Amino acid sequence: MDVGVSRSGKSVGLCRTRDVRFLVSRVTSDSDREVRGRVLPRRCDVIALGGPVVGPGFLETSTRGVERTFSLGIFQKRCKPPASGAAGNGRALRDTAGECLGQVLKHVTTSRELLRFPHVIPNASVVEASPAVFLSVMIGDDVFSKRPSLSRGEKFSWLLEKCVEGKRLVALRERLDWPDDDLWTAFDTCRERDQVAALICALTAVCVVQKCYVAIGGLRGGYFFLPPWGMWADWAKQGIAENRQRPELGGKLDIWINAYPRDLRTKLPA
Repeated sequence: MDVGVSRSGKSVGLCRTRDVRFLVSRVTSDSDREVRGRVLPRRCDVIALGGPVVGPGFLETSTRGVERTFSLGIFQKRCKPPASGAAGNGRALRDTAGECLGQVLKHVTTSRELLRFPHVIPNASVVEASPAVFLSVMIGDDVFSKRPSLSRGEKFSWLLEKCVEGKRLVALRERLDWPDDDLWTAFDTCRERDQVAALICALTAVCVVQKCYVAIGGLRGGYFFLPPWGMWADWAKQGIAENRQRPELGGKLDIWINAYPRDLRTKLPA
């Protein structure tokens, strides 16, 4: 489920995969509560929300460690996320994500069925997707070095285009072994931004279900759930290795790889 906030209003992209009929859709804030109730199955293994998922009591004006992580170093010019604690669209994004979260919690698995990953929301299988970061970390340094000057709206389309051209989604499909052909072929037909972002959210949930993911962040400020480590480009691996040592992050950056945490004393895989 991707959450969008812009000058024209709020929108939500929805995608469901596997045990129920595949669906990808977009709804506006005027009708989304009713539509979500019809689109989402009664019970989901995981819901990946494309908006801030923060821990209980986290202040709305606070800076999130995971957003700070991907705003430093080489990530700053390649996949810097919006600051959701800032006034304006940033705060609106966090508020809208919170509203969506409250509406979908009844659909997620309970504590007895929880998968192994850091749970920001206690007893609920909800994770945060970051579609632009998800795509970016799979793209090679040589491709980024040739990126033209793009507007904000064009950057996401460029990221998807390069992942398709470089067969990164094909490689991810082989690694995840997820038996829903409609999910993968939808990338060839969907062009609307909210729907494409919802597809990336669905892939994020699949990564978690298949225990083939990277989670970066912290329990209070939340985590980004990203592609498996083996899919990351070398520049992105090096960037995280450097950022986790930065004093401004306070040595509190958690990294999970394939359902297991890696503390600061553990060297990240090559």
